[in-house]
Amino acid sequence: MALDWKENKPNSLGLITGSIAGLAAITPAAGFVGVNGAFAIGFASAVICRFFSTAIKAKFGYDDSLDVFGVHGVGGYVGTLLLSVFGTTAFGGNQAIAVATLAKAQFLAAGYTTVYTLVVTFALLKLTDALVGLRASDADETKGLDQAEFGEEAYLHSI
Repeated sequence: MALDWKENKPNSLGLITGSIAGLAAITPAAGFVGVNGAFAIGFASAVICRFFSTAIKAKFGYDDSLDVFGVHGVGGYVGTLLLSVFGTTAFGGNQAIAVATLAKAQFLAAGYTTVYTLVVTFALLKLTDALVGLRASDADETKGLDQAEFGEEAYLHSI
């Protein structure tokens, strides 16, 4: 909320999005970090997720109207990677392992998960496209998908 403060007024969307980013980030680390680590992960995720949801999305122009990638995806990565620091006993966590050892494991796990997700998602997109297609026709979009797909009239037309 503080990062989105406009005209001396708080922004509720910033508050809600920051809260969700903190929850997404703490999820992979929840059972392994202490309170201070959880706070640090939440704070870091708010700043990093806001950057991805605003600057990075604008730079690359991808369609993410609900900031799912910028908040959930990036927040999950933040929590996964920061677990390697705040999950160790040196920082109040419960993992009696060196930061570098845990960091290597977390980076590899995040990388493997990314590759797996990209490959499976691409395969499922191709399968879906072959079976039913990925887009409605231009005519159906112009007519309206409720009418074209389900035969439903828009509520305002029935008044």
